[in-house]
Amino acid sequence: MNRYGMTIPFDGVPLGEQADWIRELVDLGYTDVWSSEANGADAFTPLVLASVWAPTLRLGSAIVPAFTRGPACMAQSIASLASAAPGRAVLGLGTSSNVIVEGWNGIPFEEPYRQVQSMLRFLRQAMAGEKVTGDFGRFSVRGFTLGIPVTEPVPILIGALREGMLRLAGREGDGAIINWLSADDVSTVAPIVQRASVDGSPKEIVARIFVAPTTDRDLVMRYGKFAIAFGIKSGTVLDLRAEVESNLKLELKRKLEGLLKDQAMKGLRANTQLTLPKSLVDLEAVQLMRRMAANLEQQGMKADDIKLTPDLFRPQAEERVALGLILGELVRKEGLQAKPEQVMSMVKDVAQTYEQPEAVVRWHFEKPERLNDFEGLAVERNVVDWVLGKAQVKDVPTTFEALMGNKPA
Repeated sequence: MNRYGMTIPFDGVPLGEQADWIRELVDLGYTDVWSSEANGADAFTPLVLASVWAPTLRLGSAIVPAFTRGPACMAQSIASLASAAPGRAVLGLGTSSNVIVEGWNGIPFEEPYRQVQSMLRFLRQAMAGEKVTGDFGRFSVRGFTLGIPVTEPVPILIGALREGMLRLAGREGDGAIINWLSADDVSTVAPIVQRASVDGSPKEIVARIFVAPTTDRDLVMRYGKFAIAFGIKSGTVLDLRAEVESNLKLELKRKLEGLLKDQAMKGLRANTQLTLPKSLVDLEAVQLMRRMAANLEQQGMKADDIKLTPDLFRPQAEERVALGLILGELVRKEGLQAKPEQVMSMVKDVAQTYEQPEAVVRWHFEKPERLNDFEGLAVERNVVDWVLGKAQVKDVPTTFEALMGNKPA
């Protein structure tokens, strides 16, 4: 049968004041309500309230992140909902995003497919009343028995966008929850799920469709493209705000690190007297000149028109050579070399901006020379931390705009 659902809770209204709105959904012909989980309400509380306010509605989560609850806690949460509304609960399980999982919850966003599969397999056993002991890929469980009997089966649907997860939804799940598709597009995706069914039994497909109540089609299209460009899989305003906030915080962190680095290097140079080897300065000046010439050629200038001499770059070369010598001695004397865990953390941070972060991490570690830049950055951070530990540090209030260079403080 075709069912019609609405995403809850409604924006801008306290949870405790939404009872009439939830009841009206039944009068309007809706059969389901579906929650989500980002930085607002959790996935289960709105469904528990709806189970009392509208006893006929089916109650689903779309989706609960597979990372942010431990396996036992996940089983307890869905079993509690199932006990409050027997036969009406549906668990939608998915990967969520690196912003929510790692940025906000401090949990490494690694092997998302495996995490969803592992949680799904654990929940099958736990919700069947078994005493669960075993290794489930990314986590282990020892002697857990769910204390709430699940009297009615709870379907587990998998949030899926790509073919691998769609096949998992059909092979081991009870169906799939999909996003960013029109109702007509479901006919393209649904067969992937259905073909993966081991016993040929039909699988449920839940499609979240976004509706913008406006006659301004161009505005809606611009918003949709903007959200997709940001990688917002859910398309909700809350998730878009969360992604923008996360990106701004990342840019702010990078800006602060850059300013601290510049101040630390200037302090080291100002407090260190040394005689620079002329041969090193000459070599550095020539290399800087060649790089500038290559850049100018790439911008369309002819080689014959580029009139550069090493003397133009000598002041910069002297500073670079001086800092190189100072840092080399400081790193050796104070043991500020890059640590493996630092390099790994930095590679993972960069990898999270790609669609397949695990593959990016593997690629970097396949050849040691691919880690050179990360090791250099790690050494710089160690030096900055060492300088800050020795220097007198004074906090200066500023604004985001001033810090980012948009206007004076």
